[in-house]
Amino acid sequence: MKLFDSISAINQYMTIIHSSVQLLDKIDKLEASNDKTVEKPVLLAWDNVSISELEFGYTTDRVLFSNINLQLDKGKWYVLNGAFGTGKSTLFKLLLQQLEPQKGAILIDGINMTQYNTDKLFSYLRQQGYMFDTSIRENILLGKDESDNFKEIIKQLDIDLTKSITDLSGGEKQKLQLLGYL
Repeated sequence: MKLFDSISAINQYMTIIHSSVQLLDKIDKLEASNDKTVEKPVLLAWDNVSISELEFGYTTDRVLFSNINLQLDKGKWYVLNGAFGTGKSTLFKLLLQQLEPQKGAILIDGINMTQYNTDKLFSYLRQQGYMFDTSIRENILLGKDESDNFKEIIKQLDIDLTKSITDLSGGEKQKLQLLGYL
């Protein structure tokens, strides 16, 4: 049993390290471009997102996907399904501007999304997000105050906020992360 606990702990730490590396890369890019950066307008709403002839690969000799063309309309639900390693998460990272495509463009209402600050536009729930080893309440709120909306959702879902995060399954943890976004 101790072996499985150790493997689980290593997996959690690797997730944290992976997230931290991406964040540090983004900070490095911001610092490098700080002198020439012009404040981009914040985009809070959209009607459609068009992905046109998108190509991306983590290395120049291995293209992950190419010629991706999609039209996403506001108010509709979409499912992205595919085999392991085919670029589903990478596509979301491109939408979040955490990565840059080698070719093609992502347009928001006909304008290249790189023209906007889209931080408030999209939310992305990682497959294995990090949860703090504390109560459910603290993991959902992350230092924010409890709103009336939060209290109503918790009441309707009948969630024991004092329960420890370590008692939850992976799927339950993902649901709690989703609550944090709401």
